[in-house]
Amino acid sequence: MKRQKNIIKSVIIPFILIIVLIVLAGGGYYFASTYNIKLDESKIVNAQSYSTTIYDSNSNKLNVSQLFSNQTLCSYDNIPEHTINAFVSIEDKRFFSHHGIDYIRIAGAIKNNILHPKNKQGGSTITQQVIKNTQLTSEKTLKRKLREFKLAKLLEKKYSKEKILEIYLNSIYFGNGNYGISDASKFYFDKTPNQLTIAESALLASIINAPSVYNPISHLEAANKRRNLVLKLMKDDNKISESEYASAVNEPILITKSNNKIFNTYISAVIDEACSILKISESKLKNMNLKINTYYDQNAQNFVETSIKNCGLSG
Repeated sequence: MKRQKNIIKSVIIPFILIIVLIVLAGGGYYFASTYNIKLDESKIVNAQSYSTTIYDSNSNKLNVSQLFSNQTLCSYDNIPEHTINAFVSIEDKRFFSHHGIDYIRIAGAIKNNILHPKNKQGGSTITQQVIKNTQLTSEKTLKRKLREFKLAKLLEKKYSKEKILEIYLNSIYFGNGNYGISDASKFYFDKTPNQLTIAESALLASIINAPSVYNPISHLEAANKRRNLVLKLMKDDNKISESEYASAVNEPILITKSNNKIFNTYISAVIDEACSILKISESKLKNMNLKINTYYDQNAQNFVETSIKNCGLSG
């Protein structure tokens, strides 16, 4: 008994005191770091527009409609419920119940990253992703993370869940130069968002995690595997039935051939490289007011494409 009391005094009590001190220090640092921070609503609005421009080898501005083509915005009411469910299931399953921060997911991510350091997970919610892409720099510091938490909570107080999702889906990057769900739907399936099937919705939701890795045009197998993961999560979350899951998993991925496929592949590579150099997300790149110069030459491209067609190698 005496030994147990000694253990409590020498180990457990100091441990509890350390935890309390860490919590108090963290709370104080959080308060100090976020005391004067305010939500810049103009940046939230601009998340659905663009300011970055890309130029060809002759300093001509490349066609914006082919580049950051999210001019076609889609209201929340025009997005099918199964499409919403696809994004929520893979990106933020408790989106409609948390208040900007998912503490359960953060705890799970910390546990996973400790046990499996080579397979790290993030704990960011959809709300936090909107904040990261509109309000903050890309520095990875505790102070920036705390500011992100505070702004996420402010965003949730200011906007409805539906509006936050609308902003998110109209601004995220879907690869191949496509920003926003309207242009992604058009590019990949030649459809408007309200025409998407469950399987097509799952594919679009699968791309955004890593557009270059899950590009269905160049990495069909990886895209299909990721799509099926989204579908499984939807089934596990009771968002689709067993029969809908079975049907969607077996639905072939049919990508609409784009007349600008070579152009979009080039632009996609430009965007990937720019984001890698600047260490920012693709979604953030478009509204950073950057001017990016490239070696793209439309005349040379037209000559190559014509030569390929004349040789009977197209298609």
